[in-house]
Amino acid sequence: MKKVIYITFSGKTNEAEIPTSGKQKDYQVTTLFFKGPESLNFITGERPSAIIFNLAKRPSTCRDLAIYIRKRKNLRMIPFLFIDGEEEKTEKIRDLFPEDYFCGKDDLNSIIIKILAEPGRLFPQPESLFSGYSGKSALEKLDIRKNENICLIDVDESFYSLFEENVENYNIGSRITRETKLTLIYLKEENNVAPFLRYYLENSRDDSSLWLCWPKKKGKIKTNLTQKFIRDTALGFGLVDYKICSINNNWSGMKFTRKKN
Repeated sequence: MKKVIYITFSGKTNEAEIPTSGKQKDYQVTTLFFKGPESLNFITGERPSAIIFNLAKRPSTCRDLAIYIRKRKNLRMIPFLFIDGEEEKTEKIRDLFPEDYFCGKDDLNSIIIKILAEPGRLFPQPESLFSGYSGKSALEKLDIRKNENICLIDVDESFYSLFEENVENYNIGSRITRETKLTLIYLKEENNVAPFLRYYLENSRDDSSLWLCWPKKKGKIKTNLTQKFIRDTALGFGLVDYKICSINNNWSGMKFTRKKN
């Protein structure tokens, strides 16, 4: 039976708020009163199939602990499930964890079963502890700067709205050259990823960086492309990922650079 950990920060937790496996035969929920290093060691030893955070209870603490756990290399394959919480705070945490899961308590069982049925994968690390609350614009999060040559490929009109009528102040092109410092592409199909990566590596400079962007699962764009496929393919071409960003309601992106020898 697979294990799921529900984290609480109070020793006086009301039993009614704790998810239970009950009649479920697929998984068992263990409630963990988080106390620090010893609790982290427990998670490492248990290697649960999922960790549940209740955003209705101390959401900032949930956020900070989720970031801390995700940054541990040996725990990056554990999916997080965030339940309940105020809409505004939940959206900020969703920006930090775009590939994890969010639901209300009533949908908890069905989402857990969905998580358990999916293949294991590495989840991207959040940019930083405060990246979801920093007040940065989308352009700042994407490292798009006025003094650098940028290549934008197949982006839609909504992306240009990020420039807020100042697009003429940026050095933007549609082809990769040796002057291009940053490339960003919108991808929708798996079979387009590898050909583009070949084109990128043949034409870009060694110190350039690349955003590979894909439609969000809950967005309006239908696709067979996933974050895992993009990351695995890019790693196969010798690139390394080091940043992830929620661009808007429909698109997420992962940033890559060449692996240093």
